[in-house]
Amino acid sequence: MKRGISIILIIVLIGGMGAFFWRKHSANKAASSTPARPRNMTITVHKGSLEETISGSGYVKPIEENSLSFASRGATGGEIESISVQEGDRVEQGQILAEIDSDDERLDYLSSKNNYEQTLISGSKTEIEEARLKLEIAKKALEGTKLKAPFTGIITEVAVEEGDYVESNDTVVQVIDNSAYEVEIDVDESESRQLKLGQKVRITMEALPEEELTGEVVDISAVAQEDSGVVTVPVTILIKDEIEFIKSNFSAEVEIIVSEINNKLMIPLTAIYNDQDQTKAVKLVNGKEVSVEIKTGVTSGAYVVVKEGLVEGDEILINTHNYGASDTEESSQRGFGGPFPGGMGRGSR
Repeated sequence: MKRGISIILIIVLIGGMGAFFWRKHSANKAASSTPARPRNMTITVHKGSLEETISGSGYVKPIEENSLSFASRGATGGEIESISVQEGDRVEQGQILAEIDSDDERLDYLSSKNNYEQTLISGSKTEIEEARLKLEIAKKALEGTKLKAPFTGIITEVAVEEGDYVESNDTVVQVIDNSAYEVEIDVDESESRQLKLGQKVRITMEALPEEELTGEVVDISAVAQEDSGVVTVPVTILIKDEIEFIKSNFSAEVEIIVSEINNKLMIPLTAIYNDQDQTKAVKLVNGKEVSVEIKTGVTSGAYVVVKEGLVEGDEILINTHNYGASDTEESSQRGFGGPFPGGMGRGSR
């Protein structure tokens, strides 16, 4: 009988120990599969700068570009006698680029000149004035047989060869003024009210990844444009930097700075929450988390200006997304965010 009782006790003891170790193993397994609760991150409130921007994209173009022809000849065409430039040449304003046959114009000029000189000797005042006007017209016609650069720049295309016959409106050469470049972007009509001439612009280009260029708004179109139901306003931005490697038709991304706020208290948007129509932040007071009401100002990007409720040097939680109307000083589970960077916050529209 005693032996039977001993066997039963041993079985019960083994079973109890097995249950104990199984529960402990299960608890350890559950604990290992449960992620550690994140530690609340804090930041120190300080002053910084914040700006509001309008973003857009476009293509680079020279400030001036002309397709030149012998339009001064009117409806009369002619044969190209000479071409003095080739693609890529740099030209000066007034430089002769090409000439068209000028026999008729030269003959007319010489005849008009001779007539004027004769009229000066024996003609009346009216006849002299008439002869002078004819000479001026003939002189301009002769000058029109020479194609000249309208400004200093670069030849981007020579469209004809010597001996070609061209009409008066045929393009002979194209020239650009490469002393400066600009970018044209389309701004949504809802943002156009914020635009002003002279606003500063940041410009980046895929072709120049290491460069951040500066620009200025120089033109805001007086007329909006519509495309597939989308209404935009064309805006022209002058690139202020002189960069040797800029070329026409480079793609460009721009940020127009429409407002700047400097030396103001600012905190991340993740550090605020709404509680019954009140905007609040969580401040650390003697090591305890205390919700405080704040008044905010301009919001831009990931940051917001604080007008009241916090002072420089206050320590606050950086992430309060688990706070709400039912929360007290302590919350059962709170996340965390990244550190609050100093300096400039940017917001794009």
